[in-house]
Amino acid sequence: MPTASVTPRRIQIHKAGEDEAEWRTTIMATGIAGAVGNGGPFQWSQDGVSDNRTYTFDPNMNWLFYVPPGGKIRLAFFGYEEDGGLFDPSDTLPGIAVDLDPITAGSEYSIPVDAGEFAYTLVWGVNVLP
Repeated sequence: MPTASVTPRRIQIHKAGEDEAEWRTTIMATGIAGAVGNGGPFQWSQDGVSDNRTYTFDPNMNWLFYVPPGGKIRLAFFGYEEDGGLFDPSDTLPGIAVDLDPITAGSEYSIPVDAGEFAYTLVWGVNVLP
């Protein structure tokens, strides 16, 4: 059974919602359709998030999955943009849940998200070992 290594590499922020935003997020991966393994959850909190910037994740974060034929890995990202005060509630970030076939994904897998005031691309590293 092949082994797949999945690594959240970076997030490219296209629209942060506001200047110097505070993002509080969770990144995770789960084996589905026969794949075995779990990654995360990893909490990514970043103050000062701005438009047109790229933020890298911990390069040592590397999640392993056993992937039978037809097995997939569900990649997920969700969170909120923290605002301060009673009259300025936090905003939910547009989340993702994507089922990845690691055999056909290539070495980098990008997931673009664009929803109004928030837009980003989440980039994952994928490595399949025989």
